[in-house]
Amino acid sequence: MKFVTTIGARSIAVLFVSAAGLLSQPAPGSCGTDLTPQFATQLGPLSTKSGLSKQSLLLTNQGPITKGTVYLAVYGLPAGITPIDFTWNSGCTALPGAYFFRIYLGYQNQWEANATLKVALQFSNPDNQPFRFSYQVLKGDVLPSPHAVPGDFDGDGLADLAVYLPKTAMWQFWYSKSNAQSNVVFGLPQQDRFLLGDFDGDLKADMAVYRPSTSTFIYRRSSDHVDVQIPFGTANDIPVPGDYDGDGYTDIAIFRPATAQWAILQSSTGTIQVLVHAPVGPFTVVPADYDGDGKTDPAYYRPDTRGFYILQSSNQQLRVIRNAALIGLPFAGDFTDTNQSSPATYDPNTGMVTIITPAGDIRQRQVNSHQRPVCGNTSADVGDEFATFNAQAANWIIHFEMAAPVPPPFVLSANFGTPGESIPLLAIPSSLSSPLVP
Repeated sequence: MKFVTTIGARSIAVLFVSAAGLLSQPAPGSCGTDLTPQFATQLGPLSTKSGLSKQSLLLTNQGPITKGTVYLAVYGLPAGITPIDFTWNSGCTALPGAYFFRIYLGYQNQWEANATLKVALQFSNPDNQPFRFSYQVLKGDVLPSPHAVPGDFDGDGLADLAVYLPKTAMWQFWYSKSNAQSNVVFGLPQQDRFLLGDFDGDLKADMAVYRPSTSTFIYRRSSDHVDVQIPFGTANDIPVPGDYDGDGYTDIAIFRPATAQWAILQSSTGTIQVLVHAPVGPFTVVPADYDGDGKTDPAYYRPDTRGFYILQSSNQQLRVIRNAALIGLPFAGDFTDTNQSSPATYDPNTGMVTIITPAGDIRQRQVNSHQRPVCGNTSADVGDEFATFNAQAANWIIHFEMAAPVPPPFVLSANFGTPGESIPLLAIPSSLSSPLVP
């Protein structure tokens, strides 16, 4: 089987293939297991024009199937040459100053034996100078896997304004990259619950729904527009998709209230992980990456204690965050731009938003009351934004820098959606009723 794909806009010059054997484990201080000897390399011509250098690279896997994240590390660049659109700029000691480009391996997240992938690279080159550099192909066993921004359907790293119409199963999008709008019907009207996730790992959100009548997850891969149906769970289960294994692909998952079980179909292994994590009494599940390790943590909120109870994936320890101000609908967001979610609540009666930052600081901000609460990264601002959505007017009010000690004095207002019929795709899950109603 042969895959040919292009990774964004990225570029390279002098490359080499070592004849040394593969490392079975990443060396101490390394950036990942060196897979370079496993690949044959074919370079395309280097072109430079108007301050932009381009070059393509074909990599053929001459070894066994390689599953999981793979990076192209670029290093030894001369001054004045800067890669464009790289994934990480890590300070790992083995390759100081290296730039890392994640190579997309398709929806199965594996590089087949004898398969060739095309990597297209670009560099900023203001003086149009000739240059050379080196590279390595690395397994992603040290660097974290990149994740799609929730609700980013066009792949520009920003959540798009988008809504779902339960009556017609219509999805409406306003894409931040092109400013274009589109309408797509996906799912069964008045039956399916919409979901957010990047199930094929291409760093774009996929349209997805959960069908309670058959306990089935259904999503349309943005990478090839193929619809996938996965029966998982039983009646009365709550869908809680997330990246619980940290491979950059959203995992199918459910929470079963009757047994307090979280069942996770791990995309990295195809196996089912079962966890028990829930209290006695009223609670709301609020999974998110609270410890910043790139994995979704099972978590719930208890209104009686005004606390978040988080099963941290980094150490499997229970972390409890309580505060008397945590009143209302629970949610989580990365409001500090640390890749770490903060517990938060929105009180629909008063319009008070309360955030507990990773440092333990309490941030509160008054917004509109009795509105649909929304959370996502809709701008180039630091971290996630919080918004309220007026369903009758299809009006969005977006608030910036929610965790700042002194938040900016401005908000953004936008009208998008069908008045009286729309639910924002970024709506806080705890605000959604069943069946869904705007």
